[in-house]
Amino acid sequence: MFGRLLLLLSLVFASYGFTASGQGQLPAYEPGLIFEPAVDPSLTGFSPLDPNGDGYITSTGVAFSELITEESQEFENGEDWNVIWHYQTEPTGDLSTGGSCGPTEIVDNPNTSEHAAFFKIVDPDADLTNRNELLVFRIRVASASSGAFGYSVLLDTDQAFGADDANPVSGNPGFELEVLYGSGGGSSGVTLQDVDGKTSGFTSLSYHNDGVRNQWSYAKFSNCGGEPIFLDYYVSFADFPAGINATTPLRLVFASSASPATALGGSASDIGGVNDDEIVLNDDAFTTVITNTPIVTFGTGYLTTECNDLSACNYVASSVTNTDCVYAQTWYLDADGDGLGVLLSDSVSCTQPVNYVSD
Repeated sequence: MFGRLLLLLSLVFASYGFTASGQGQLPAYEPGLIFEPAVDPSLTGFSPLDPNGDGYITSTGVAFSELITEESQEFENGEDWNVIWHYQTEPTGDLSTGGSCGPTEIVDNPNTSEHAAFFKIVDPDADLTNRNELLVFRIRVASASSGAFGYSVLLDTDQAFGADDANPVSGNPGFELEVLYGSGGGSSGVTLQDVDGKTSGFTSLSYHNDGVRNQWSYAKFSNCGGEPIFLDYYVSFADFPAGINATTPLRLVFASSASPATALGGSASDIGGVNDDEIVLNDDAFTTVITNTPIVTFGTGYLTTECNDLSACNYVASSVTNTDCVYAQTWYLDADGDGLGVLLSDSVSCTQPVNYVSD
């Protein structure tokens, strides 16, 4: 009887939108509002996720404006943010596990067909090499939930992948580091871990409990509709392996998982900036994104990129011109390999998908 009562109570709490950290019912949807703030005792009086402490991720201190077409136009400290590159438009319903338009569904801005994730550096002294910076990620998901899920940014720090990597394994074709936020469960929080050559048994480089280095806020745009969410979390460069700093060239991809653990080992629910229905195996999707993505440094953004056009594939928020903009084009499925695609089988993406042609 007691067990049935507990089950009933848990279902009631879930139906009212109780959050992963147990802070109670969510407030009314207001795009830009922080509904679960971060409280980092080591940063007294300052939060890199809400620098002015006003409870909003906007530069205006209120909800996102009605006239904007992309939230990064009004991000607080907006000039510091960079969009994470997409291989193609992030679709909905392409999950390996989990429900469509749920908490593991990575979503983009339908006005731009990207902008599913961002990063920025918080640098206290304008020296990008001394490893005292904080690295912040912002990922857009379809909805909040009280469940246990994982949200990862995977880093290829040696610019070698697959057969070119020193120790690729099935389930991890070449990543060296993973920045993971796990919600719910006994080990929820933000972890920086060494994943080189492994899919489990990782070495933890840093860990912070849930609510210390992560926050949740409401987003404005989503190709799923509903009430989209931004998840923000951060790590310290001081905890990265020696030799890696904010000027290190690398490649990255973001993903979700249906448990508060790694996205490696075939565990990814949704891989950002790629259609998981077209590239079904996680390793193939990771390889496709990484081997096509531009090189980036966290301190300066994507190398040789100068593009401030929101509709471009390689938009960088800090750019001041559009001299290097690259735009998505339409590709057509060429199932028989004759060089000609089939009408009504099109895919709009920044790079050519496998078995697709432009004609």
